[in-house]
Amino acid sequence: MGQYWNLVCMDKQQATGHLGKMGELLFRRTPDKLVDILTTGVFQRLTPLLLQASGQAGKSSMEGMLPEIQLRICSFLGSMDDLLCLALSSRRFLDAVQQSILILEEAVVAPWAGKRIICIGDYADDLPEDFLTDREKAMIPNNLLYRYADRFTRPPLTSETNVGYCLRAYMYLMGSNLSAGMKKELKSMCFTPLIDPVLRNLTTKEYVRSTAVPSDINFGHILLLNICWTSDPSMSLGYRGDEDFHRGAWAGHRFDIVSPEWVDSTWKDVSDAVVPKVAAIFRAG
Repeated sequence: MGQYWNLVCMDKQQATGHLGKMGELLFRRTPDKLVDILTTGVFQRLTPLLLQASGQAGKSSMEGMLPEIQLRICSFLGSMDDLLCLALSSRRFLDAVQQSILILEEAVVAPWAGKRIICIGDYADDLPEDFLTDREKAMIPNNLLYRYADRFTRPPLTSETNVGYCLRAYMYLMGSNLSAGMKKELKSMCFTPLIDPVLRNLTTKEYVRSTAVPSDINFGHILLLNICWTSDPSMSLGYRGDEDFHRGAWAGHRFDIVSPEWVDSTWKDVSDAVVPKVAAIFRAG
């Protein structure tokens, strides 16, 4: 019957469920969706708001807190609605709320960025070393993560703030006839796409350049074929090389897709080592 796969994010307690065989899911939308929920994008950096005292009643004890404490309070508010209500309660909270909204938006746009990710096969009877915490090891019997992940929630395998979707929805609902220039300007105000992004392995401090990736594959293909983990080498792929892709070197690691400015000399470029192998597998079918 072949081996089936489940894409799991341990830190979010989310899993896709049965994705089918590797030779099938590589040619579906799964790689594209994985890219979507790992890409941070570029948000406009807002300058601090310059506020003056109103000259009316004195500050409340909460308003008189240090900005660091106000920001800490904002971090416990998990929704945009709560943050906006706090901002409306006092002008002195506007700066802290502004920063918190930016942090929240970035987390929503790339919900799996920086989280432990693994593509587990249903024949797996072990897990990568140091992947699980002691508490997780006690909860998952016999390392059978594939079955245990059935209780996880399903991930939103698309960014919740995908600007392209939002603009299309707006134009559909409002009958908008915005010019192409206005649409482009509106999109850039919200979210600026990355130019020549890089896929970062935050666990190993390695990265892959998009400029080194052929046009027929993307970061999703590269990631999937390096985070596979199972005990049986059957992958349902036409490729017949000797690489052990069923024991992915990056399985269980943390990743994000960011602007190239986010990597410096302390990071290792592994594009030439990783990309050709994945491209060969993809083309073999």
